[in-house]
Amino acid sequence: MKVLSLVPLKMFGGVYGPMGTVIPASRLQRVAGGASRECVESYADPSAFELVECGEAAYGGYLFPHFGHFMVESTTRLWWIVQNQYQGPVIFQMIGGSVPQFARKFFSLLGIDARFVDARTGFRVRSLIIPAVAAVERGTVHEAFVTPFQHLAKSFETPSQSRRIFVSRGQGVGAVFGEGTVQKALQSEGFEVLDPTQATLEEQVAAFASATEIVGSVGSAMHNVVYCRNARRIAYISRSLAVSPTFPAIDGALNSYDSYYIYAALSPLPVHSGLRGPYLIDSENCCKGLASAGFIPANFRVDPRDLVDERDLYMAEWCRLQSSATERAGSVMQ
Repeated sequence: MKVLSLVPLKMFGGVYGPMGTVIPASRLQRVAGGASRECVESYADPSAFELVECGEAAYGGYLFPHFGHFMVESTTRLWWIVQNQYQGPVIFQMIGGSVPQFARKFFSLLGIDARFVDARTGFRVRSLIIPAVAAVERGTVHEAFVTPFQHLAKSFETPSQSRRIFVSRGQGVGAVFGEGTVQKALQSEGFEVLDPTQATLEEQVAAFASATEIVGSVGSAMHNVVYCRNARRIAYISRSLAVSPTFPAIDGALNSYDSYYIYAALSPLPVHSGLRGPYLIDSENCCKGLASAGFIPANFRVDPRDLVDERDLYMAEWCRLQSSATERAGSVMQ
């Protein structure tokens, strides 16, 4: 099942009571168009599934394989698990056919006995605890939401007076041209680069838990701010004209650092489907924004040759993707 969609997500699942109806507290909601929407439809006959018998358990919600959605939606009930040091099984309903390795590692580090329900089986539970959700995608985020992340971060933080990190987009995701120019500027001021596609989960937790200043492009990896314990300020660079309200909501839940949002979208051509981009940001104005916020010196100047290079690379990648899309469309028509 696709996790990222241009329309409200719909899936089948849920927790059912003795009468075969969905228990409202188990539902998945998202905010879209300013209104809260239900994302789960009920099975007509849940008794038709193969069931595994279980005594007491807690309900963890839906397990998303996409890192960003996992961080916000698959962890939203875990505050209660950590706060109460619950040792019983925690049941998650899978979205997709497998459990990503980062999810298994996350549960393992927290000591959570995670159990997974796929599209063919279910659990019959004698006593099920359903914690309230502490966050809603694109909606509100309660301060309790960060409880499991802060609990984990305590074990990885190494407080430093000057650890500063730049979170790159990483390999294998929609390219953001201009990011390299920003990265170059920050590295010249002592920022280290964190590539989330290459770093282990433990390395990511340690970096965010210990950093005093963080800069990164808006995207899945920046949800790791929930691990921050020493940050004084964080800058989010947006490659589009809007930022998911989830990010400022998390900032508010932590309420421990100054946050800056730099809207740097410059892409003159349409973005290709599937979030493949490419994207182009205004790296020169982005650096000006970082300078005004104190991340780099006020007198910093971008090398004009870097601006030319990033635009050339952007156009080359856009043409490559456009050519590929045209070839696929021609094959379908034949």
